[in-house]
Amino acid sequence: MDEPAKQILKQHLTYEIDMLEEALVFILCSNNPEYDLERRNDFIRNAVIEAFWTHARNLNEFFAQPCNVNSSGVASARDFTSDDKTRFRSTLDKSHTNRMNDQISHLRYERPATDDKKLGHDMARAYDVIFSAIQEFERRLTEEAKTYWKPRKRAPVLSFDRVVPSATNVITHTTTIANTTTGISRRSNFS
Repeated sequence: MDEPAKQILKQHLTYEIDMLEEALVFILCSNNPEYDLERRNDFIRNAVIEAFWTHARNLNEFFAQPCNVNSSGVASARDFTSDDKTRFRSTLDKSHTNRMNDQISHLRYERPATDDKKLGHDMARAYDVIFSAIQEFERRLTEEAKTYWKPRKRAPVLSFDRVVPSATNVITHTTTIANTTTGISRRSNFS
């Protein structure tokens, strides 16, 4: 394995996953005093939402991309697996990727104006799909790739319990958050 491929496993892929998870935890931890000030600032909240979806898009493309024959250009998860011809089962569907492109990556006339049509309420589901792809990736790694990859644990978001309507008719999810360091868990609502 050449150096660029090693760096994907040791540094770049880890960065993408870390950013995705940190953005998700930031958005979901509305009751966490550490985030209260930042969450009041619309710019920071929107930047975190955009960060989540940018990294979700990058990771989804990594898992959906066909095998690359050399270590240049766009990296693929299949570059590091022994069964490089088999598609990953766990990727976001085409309608989801179109919405990521339309709402985050491109300035389009058709962008939704109401919260219930925006991607924000889909973050938990998107994370579940991407984390399933990460687990599948880890199971399929070649022996050489395993020497450069540090297995991942799920972000401290333990469960997405239920969907409840809110007073503003925006879909709200009730989520259980656990701090893996302190063991403290809390329930949080997000839309």
